[in-house]
Amino acid sequence: MRYLPQIDGLRGVAVLGVLLFHLGLPQASGGYVGVDVFFVISGFLITRLIRTEVQAGTFTFKKFYIRRARRLFPALFFTLAASLVAACLLLSPGHLENFARTLVAAILSVSNILFWQESGYFDLTATVKPLLHTWSLGIEEQFYLLWPWLLMLLLRRFPQAVLPAIATGAVVSFGLNLAFAGKTHATIFYLLPFRAFEFAIGALMVWIEQRKPKSAAVLETLAVAGVALILWPMLAYTPETAFPTYNALAPCVGTALLIISGDARYTGLLLRNRIAVGIGLVSYSLYLIHWPLIVFYRYLTLAPLDVPEQIGLAVASFAAAVAMYRFIERPFRRPGVMLRSQVRFVSSAAGLSVAVVIASSLVAWSGGWPWRIPSERFLPSGAEFQKQEDARCGGRENSGELVTCLVDRGSERDIYVLGDSHARTLVTGLAKSFPQYNIKVMFYTGCFPHRGLDGYTYDLGSEELNAGCAKRNRDAQRFFETVAPTNVIISFWTIEADFSPNYIAALRELVNDIFSHGHNVKFVGDSIRPGIYAADCFAVPETIPNSLQQKRCIGDQRLSQRLEAQNDRLAAILGPSIYINNNGLFCMPVCINNIDGKPLFRDTNHLTPFGSEYLVARIAPLLQIY
Repeated sequence: MRYLPQIDGLRGVAVLGVLLFHLGLPQASGGYVGVDVFFVISGFLITRLIRTEVQAGTFTFKKFYIRRARRLFPALFFTLAASLVAACLLLSPGHLENFARTLVAAILSVSNILFWQESGYFDLTATVKPLLHTWSLGIEEQFYLLWPWLLMLLLRRFPQAVLPAIATGAVVSFGLNLAFAGKTHATIFYLLPFRAFEFAIGALMVWIEQRKPKSAAVLETLAVAGVALILWPMLAYTPETAFPTYNALAPCVGTALLIISGDARYTGLLLRNRIAVGIGLVSYSLYLIHWPLIVFYRYLTLAPLDVPEQIGLAVASFAAAVAMYRFIERPFRRPGVMLRSQVRFVSSAAGLSVAVVIASSLVAWSGGWPWRIPSERFLPSGAEFQKQEDARCGGRENSGELVTCLVDRGSERDIYVLGDSHARTLVTGLAKSFPQYNIKVMFYTGCFPHRGLDGYTYDLGSEELNAGCAKRNRDAQRFFETVAPTNVIISFWTIEADFSPNYIAALRELVNDIFSHGHNVKFVGDSIRPGIYAADCFAVPETIPNSLQQKRCIGDQRLSQRLEAQNDRLAAILGPSIYINNNGLFCMPVCINNIDGKPLFRDTNHLTPFGSEYLVARIAPLLQIY
């Protein structure tokens, strides 16, 4: 088959977009569309290869899959092995346990399915998932597994139906994408059926490329349009852009146009020049290695990257990619150089896969090898802290009742807490500071207690959660309108406060309505935190020295400053008689996540039982409990 240098140039553009996006450059806020460029290229190349060999009578599934394995597995195995070593040296037990699961999923080409299953309210942030980028490899490998069989069937049995079938598949996949867009973002992002239209666009180019226009002016026009349709999303899209949905069409169509117009004399040089082609040649290794390097470095610092660090990581990624291409990718692609026997190659790959799966399973089963952590650094996991909170609540979270967390002391005096999971964390501190009171928490995950009042609303991510939140808030409001005067504490996650007129009006309506029925109402402001897991900076191996360990625990002070500004603004809205501002309690002056090694937060934002006791003990007089 004729070599198309513009394909490697396209790969170079795609991987640069992804790299710059992952490094956090604001100018490449939509660089993630580079993955979609890769999908279109894969659809084109695989379909072109199979069609050509079928027509020549040389295609076999054995040869196809051996070739794919030689192309993909050596560099992937090296990346996974290197990441496993780094993970064992750096990660906390909880994160190593999660890493081990993702490593098994990556080996089995199902990491996209694992990340889809893990997505949700309590999902770990991307910055502690060194193999998160393997989701796209999972989709590609699933495509390689299914598409050759279907294409062979069409080419041999229904040759006239090939194009209509591909076009129909593209339309159906894109239609599913749009149909599910408003229901769950993770589903259309991570799963192959909702991404298949991108591969199908590339597959269609196999036939269209052979009938491309001969006019130089037309080719230049198509090339310019293709470049614009790829670069514009890379520059203009953001992580908040609805995606894939219809927004994926721009980079996909742009890639398709450049596939057929890459021969354009002038614009095509953007892709055919030696630099673009050179980056494209190492693009697979660069894609594999760059994200683990970024994640492990950020795990060391637990701080946003500055410009010198971004440059350093980019250089390191390129250096590693070039070395991987030279010493791993190229030798394994040539059967005569390494592992000449196909049987030896397959058995070696299978044996290595089994060994990695077994080792990773043992790591996950053991809870992330906690023996790596010195006793003076060991901390319970966030899940263990949450179990302590669950035990305090009396197992009522899934009861369906209004009070979902109860410390019942048989007293005639009560303290009610209304809010989301942040409100529930107050239960331990309230129970300790007020031992003569029943503590009754009206808790609903992610639910602001003023949602649905005075026209204020927001989406919790599903209709079930939206309906449950609205019902809880209506029931709570009616309850406080009928019960005898008591103590009511309101608290919730305020980092997402939008301070719109509806937001403020609804919050005032909630507070004033409860206050008007004779209740002692206090709003406990959000706790100021540096936004890092305590386990990230404390429960780590001695590979991370004490000097760096203490520096890491400072976290992102910009988040703390943003939270303080939010609290000050809410204090001005509700007034000091209602609002209890926590700004001075966690910042000394640097905002902290621990005191003498005791963590204040179990994750990036929820108080531990110790943190709850620390907070409530200091605000108890301001609560004016009667």
